[in-house]
Amino acid sequence: MKRDNGWRIILVLLVVIFSGWSLIPSIRVFSQANEPEKPLKDRAREVFKRSNPKVANKAINLGLDLAGGTHIIVEVMKDQVPEDQRHDVLDRSLEIVRNRVDQYGLSEPVITKSGDNKIVADLAGLDAEDSRRLIGATALLEFKLVVEADQFSPVLKKLDDYLSRKKTNLNGAGSNDSLSAVESVFGRVVEDSNASAKDSADMVMGDSSALVSDSTSDTVAAAKTEQDSAMDDFIASKPFSAKLMQVGSDVGVREKDYEQLRNLLETPELRKQIPPTLQFLWSREVEAVGTEKVRRLYLLKRRPEMTGKYIQDATFNRVSGGINAGDVEVELSFKGLG
Repeated sequence: MKRDNGWRIILVLLVVIFSGWSLIPSIRVFSQANEPEKPLKDRAREVFKRSNPKVANKAINLGLDLAGGTHIIVEVMKDQVPEDQRHDVLDRSLEIVRNRVDQYGLSEPVITKSGDNKIVADLAGLDAEDSRRLIGATALLEFKLVVEADQFSPVLKKLDDYLSRKKTNLNGAGSNDSLSAVESVFGRVVEDSNASAKDSADMVMGDSSALVSDSTSDTVAAAKTEQDSAMDDFIASKPFSAKLMQVGSDVGVREKDYEQLRNLLETPELRKQIPPTLQFLWSREVEAVGTEKVRRLYLLKRRPEMTGKYIQDATFNRVSGGINAGDVEVELSFKGLG
């Protein structure tokens, strides 16, 4: 009897330990603040979920009954749509609402058609105001030009020069309380850059040292020190550019660095270094480049060349031949000045 009780106790302990371990991702996600005063995409919980997709996928999805939320009904005004486009306007509106909701990774959203002109959405974890902003916002299509390389390089140099000066101030600062927003963010970027650079150097030199004799160990150590020093000098002189990588004809940022650099570019001090006629814009999609996950970074002219009001119609189809076979192709027809 004692032996049976012993196995039962061990089994119960294993179940309790496994249950606790399974709850860790949920605790990490829901312990993040969800500040209502900030836009939804900038709240700490949403930022954490984007930065840690594996953890977010393992967290428990709280439905409308547990997380609270909003039941919202959207009416499609068919009488304001050209008659020849009314046959599928509800389906297109449903797809637009679903895409807007999906990009925020809400827990188990329920989005369905109701009748011939209404869409019903149950959104867990969103209050009424957030729901109205998310679903009811008017989309604005703008066509903006990407700047040429001869305009991109001076902006990067200006950012590098500014952050190099900030790094000098950061190294000489006595207290973190005196740091500005850009310095506090940049401090983490510098630490991560130095750590990754030194880890790479240690790995390379560690493998190399196994191939050399004891008589050359001093030479290897000297080479390692010189390599570390060169990397530190490069990061010091180009603290922003050092985090970028070439992606085709564009530049990109590794997904693990995305949140830090995005926060850095949004600080008031750094925005002042960017010419008012230009703006940075991140790609929405994350793409694979070799073994890295990368998000592209564009520098655009702030003034749009044209807006969506000059588009008369837009259709899509799939490319049937060539190297792009199967890709979606969008065809636009313009009106007026377009």
